[in-house]
Amino acid sequence: MTNASPLPINFQFSPEALEAIALLRREWDAQSSEPAAAVMVGWGVVMPNNGASFERLIISFYGQSELESFPPAFVQNFAGLPIVFFTTERYHEKFAGKIIDFSEDQWFFLRDPLPNETLRSASPLTANARRLIKAAHLGRLTEGLQAANDDFPAR
Repeated sequence: MTNASPLPINFQFSPEALEAIALLRREWDAQSSEPAAAVMVGWGVVMPNNGASFERLIISFYGQSELESFPPAFVQNFAGLPIVFFTTERYHEKFAGKIIDFSEDQWFFLRDPLPNETLRSASPLTANARRLIKAAHLGRLTEGLQAANDDFPAR
C-alpha cells in the first residue's frame, strides 16, 4: 500500500443508518472469525453473473488484521466510529453533502438533506428490517466491489 492520503469524509449518517450499522456489526461479529474493527464506506461497482453492472453505496467491515495493511491515517474517526472511506477522486463527489440513510426497501442509500433538516433521534427499526439484516449474507455486501481507479492504494 502506498502512503497516499485518504479522502476526507464528506457525508453524514442518519440515526437509522447508525442503528443498522450497529446491528450489522453485531451480526458480522457473531458470524466472523475476526470481529469488525472498522466500518467500510465505499462506492461499489457491482457486476453480477448476468453481465449487467450497477453502482451503489456499500457498507461493510474490516477486521483488525485487514486494517493492518492500511496506513493509520486511512482509519478516520467519525460519528463515534472508526471508518475507512474506501473511495477515489472519481466517486468522492457522490458523497459530498449527502446523508447515508437506511430503510427496509432501499437498504443503505445516499440522499440529500431535507430543507432545515436536523438529524433526529433514531426511530426503532421494524422487526422486518431486523430480520433482513440478520438474513443478509454479509459477504455479499462487498461482493463485486471493484477498484474504480488505479490511484486508490492497493490492499
